[in-house]
Amino acid sequence: MILIDRQRYIGDLEKYGDKEYPEFLYKYRRADNKNDLMFLTEPIVYLSSPIKFEDDEKDCRLPKQYPNRKEDIIQLLKQDLHKKYSEWDDQKLTSEAEKIDSPLLHPEKIIEFERERQDIDNKMLGILSLTLRFDNEYMWEKYGGNSTGFCIKYDTNLLFDCTKGAIHSISYEEELPKIKQLEEYWMYSFLTNYFTKRTNPFCKEEEWRIYKRGFSAVDDENRRVPIAKECIKAVYLGTKMSDNYKQEITELVRNKYGLEAIDLSKGKL
Repeated sequence: MILIDRQRYIGDLEKYGDKEYPEFLYKYRRADNKNDLMFLTEPIVYLSSPIKFEDDEKDCRLPKQYPNRKEDIIQLLKQDLHKKYSEWDDQKLTSEAEKIDSPLLHPEKIIEFERERQDIDNKMLGILSLTLRFDNEYMWEKYGGNSTGFCIKYDTNLLFDCTKGAIHSISYEEELPKIKQLEEYWMYSFLTNYFTKRTNPFCKEEEWRIYKRGFSAVDDENRRVPIAKECIKAVYLGTKMSDNYKQEITELVRNKYGLEAIDLSKGKL
């Protein structure tokens, strides 16, 4: 019995996403990190592997629930057999299903399968995390170097075109939903929840995500996705940014994008 059709899962990924999304989305970066500065100097965006989400061990790791009663497993096996042998009657289907040593009958095999699947996800999937506002003090502290960094304003539609993935808002919940594997419509449930559910402690991030498939490794160089300069509509400088970084980034933004960096130290967030 096939526990999951990997090709269908990977192929369907970009079908699911929000049809409507904000006109602009934002990314907070540190000024003292050369990789973060590449978001401006190249410009690029980076679609991270889910394994890199170290601050949230539940992110992209939704709990799975497999059938564990033998009679339910036999019923699933019968359904699979019926697709191949539609001429068999119920007695024949039951007899043949009971002969199958399904992985579902062995909890240790399910654990190993889930470990392998998570490894595949970590290698193949890429996620760009964005947020709704440039004036989110929590995000400035956590991702903008405690306001010593910068925040990029993106044209969402242009960015979406450049990354060629799917886009979705994050919903925050007290408890993550369990995906009931192998039930009818379970694939839809998996794809529409896997990337888009986080627990309430992270709600201040007001996150939106662009996600796509097709990478070959956790640190795949192709995760650095070039984008058009027109994607960047504004750059905000943190209220505690040093004068040296202010000068460097202001000149960069002016010369490369024809924009004037917005110094937030000259006004309240």
